[in-house]
Order: sequence, then structure tokens, then C-alpha cells
Amino acid sequence: MSNTNEYRLDPDNDPAAFCQRLLAEVEEAIIAAGVDEVALIIAEPVQNSGGCFVPPPGYWAGLRALADKYGARC
Repeated sequence: MSNTNEYRLDPDNDPAAFCQRLLAEVEEAIIAAGVDEVALIIAEPVQNSGGCFVPPPGYWAGLRALADKYGARC
């Protein structure tokens, strides 16, 4: 999965669009792996590889919604 590094946003992107792009990537990975194969979503609250990156607003709620949608734990 892509990290939550907002420094790599396109100049015209806003945090909400960035969040949606990240969540879409998670959903695509769940579908690609097979919905019945994904039991858990693990994510770091603060990613520290190459800096200190926190997710954009709405990210955690979005992960929770994906977990609920596909029957995984988050």
C-alpha cells in the first residue's frame, strides 16, 4: 500500500481527494486478494519510514468502513 506522505500530492489535489485515493487502493487490494481471504487490515497510525507521516482526515474512518464492508477486522 502507498504510505500517507502528503508531500507527494499533486498540486491540485486536496487532502480529501488524497484520502479517497489511498482508500481506493486498499479496497482494490482487498478485492485482488479475494474478499474471503482478507481477515484483517493492519495500518500504522504514524509511518516513520522516511519521515513522520500521519494519514489525512477521514482515513481511519474509511478503513473502518472498508473493514465493515468486507467483513474484516481493523
